[in-house]
Amino acid sequence: MDMTIRGEKCRVAQISAVGTRPEYRRRGLSLKLTQVAMDWARDNHDFFFLFSDEVAFKFYEECGFRQTDEYKPRISVAGQVARPGAVKLDMQKTDHVEQVYRLASNREPVSNVLGVSNDKLFMFWCLYSLRDHIRYISALDILVLYKREGGLMTIFDIVGTTMPTFAELYLYICDPTDETVEFLFMADKLNLGDFNHVRVEGNGTHIQGNFPLEGTRFLFPFTSHA
Repeated sequence: MDMTIRGEKCRVAQISAVGTRPEYRRRGLSLKLTQVAMDWARDNHDFFFLFSDEVAFKFYEECGFRQTDEYKPRISVAGQVARPGAVKLDMQKTDHVEQVYRLASNREPVSNVLGVSNDKLFMFWCLYSLRDHIRYISALDILVLYKREGGLMTIFDIVGTTMPTFAELYLYICDPTDETVEFLFMADKLNLGDFNHVRVEGNGTHIQGNFPLEGTRFLFPFTSHA
C-alpha cells in the first residue's frame, strides 16, 4: 500500500486477516505463516500496521506488533441549510461506479501528514460498506463519504484531484441539525482552525517497524482499513 507521511511517499504493508481451520489450531501455524509473510514483505516495506479485535492482541504481540492509540479530529459547527449540488451516488449504476473510480484512481492524498493511495481498497469500501454514504459535488469535482446520527456528522473520506477547505465543502453537505463534525482521517488540508482530538475506541491499532508518527496524535484513514 502506498502512503504519504509528512509529505514523503512510502510503501507499507497491512495484515488484514489470519485464520486457521479448527482441526489445525494450537500448533503455532498462524504465527509461523504471519512471520513468513512479514519476512517476505520486510525488505520492500517501511513498516507494518493492522487493526485487530481484542481477542487477537496477544497473538499480534507475539508477532512483534505493539498497540498504539489513534485520535480523530472533531469540531463544533452551526448547522444550516445546504446549498444544492451534492448528489447521492447509486453504486448499482455503471456511470456512477465509473465516476467514483475516476476520482479514486487520480486522487490527491486526503492528508499530507498521513494519506493513503489505494484505489482498489477504496472501491471495495464504496461497493460494499459505504455504498449508501457517497455524495458527488460537481462544483468541486469531489466525492464525500459521510453519515449523520443525531447532531453528529461523520466524514469517512474526501476524494478528489484537489482538496477543498472544509468551509467550501460544508456548504454542500450541511444540515440544520448538525452540531458536531468528526473526520476519520487527518484533516490538515481542510483548514479547520481549532479542533479537538478524540481518542478512537475499538480499532485495535497495531504497528511494527519504524512508523514516523508514533507517539503523536495520528489517525490512519478509515478507508485504508483492509
